[in-house]
Amino acid sequence: MEAVVIGGTSVALVTTTIKTPLALEGYVDNFLRNKHSDACILVVGDKKTPPEVDRFCDGLARRSGVPVQYVSVEEQERYLLRFPELGKHLPYDSIQRRNIGMLMAYERKARVIITIDDDNLVTDGDYLASHCIVGKVHRVRLPIIHSGSGWFNVCQHLAEIGNQEFYHRGFPIAQRWRQSPVAMSEKETEIIVNAGLWKGDPDVDAIARLHRPLYVTGLKKGSPERFGLELGTWCPFDSQNTALAREVMPAYFLSPDIGRYDDIWASYVVRRIADHLGHYVAYGLPVVVQRRNTHNLWKDLNLEMLGWQLTDAFVEVLRGATVSGHSYSECARSLLEEFEKHLKRNEEFHDFLIPLTRFVKGYRYWIDAVTSVS
Repeated sequence: MEAVVIGGTSVALVTTTIKTPLALEGYVDNFLRNKHSDACILVVGDKKTPPEVDRFCDGLARRSGVPVQYVSVEEQERYLLRFPELGKHLPYDSIQRRNIGMLMAYERKARVIITIDDDNLVTDGDYLASHCIVGKVHRVRLPIIHSGSGWFNVCQHLAEIGNQEFYHRGFPIAQRWRQSPVAMSEKETEIIVNAGLWKGDPDVDAIARLHRPLYVTGLKKGSPERFGLELGTWCPFDSQNTALAREVMPAYFLSPDIGRYDDIWASYVVRRIADHLGHYVAYGLPVVVQRRNTHNLWKDLNLEMLGWQLTDAFVEVLRGATVSGHSYSECARSLLEEFEKHLKRNEEFHDFLIPLTRFVKGYRYWIDAVTSVS
């Protein structure tokens, strides 16, 4: 199945699931209501995914006319024969199978690749139009936030029902609870990632969920619906409601070796390269409602421990690294070389050399695979 192309633009929505992804009905309805015929949906299965998911996707496609493809484990295995190193690197029963759907979307020449979680419900508004501001064909005028510390927690713009402050999952520990001057200006610029935010259950670390429940009612009154962060002002973005421009994809790999910080570390790699190339990341619309699947929070916490311990050191390496190259693939390779040098001399990394070495290898397998189908 080829992505439908209208006016030179194609959009691919990618998700993984181990249950029937009923939320996709809302996305398809939203596409049709807003007269979009330029999108396809790729649903990546796993060994735990029930067989009825294939029938659900086929039925949804037939009823709506929107291409909805279920990618079974068998289809994934056949597809990955062309990328044997990457295929061996991606385990079963892991959300990082999402990489396969993103690679397929990239090979099908999608100009915008949107990654969602199957427990995020679309809301009113034009979902695709809100996301498809990314890429070189657009220049967008929007508020730009600059922080004196070089860090800004985008969750400051979300209203929590109990007025509690909270941080985006993966925000560095050393940068939390600090006061820093913040300025906002307007700028017309190129957006390469658009990170939609969330109502309901926000994307926070497991330790925050264990501490107390959080419920987001929407953007705070007076907050911009969409804003960018100035070059040098960072915040992570996740993979649950995020649009990436095609050119970014070689640098965006969800590593199975970093636990629940797979998308977080990938976002920091992309952000470092975006700074180098003069590109911006935007946050805000489209806002989805997360009705979170059942999770074992202690298991989630265990899967976040490596990220909790190493993210501060990781971002310090990235921010201090010399980046060379004129594309995301070239720049990602140069960053990996810099990171490898630090693995050997940074004591904070010494107890984690096996997963971090695999992280680097996996990233290289990903870059090779993406560039081979460009």
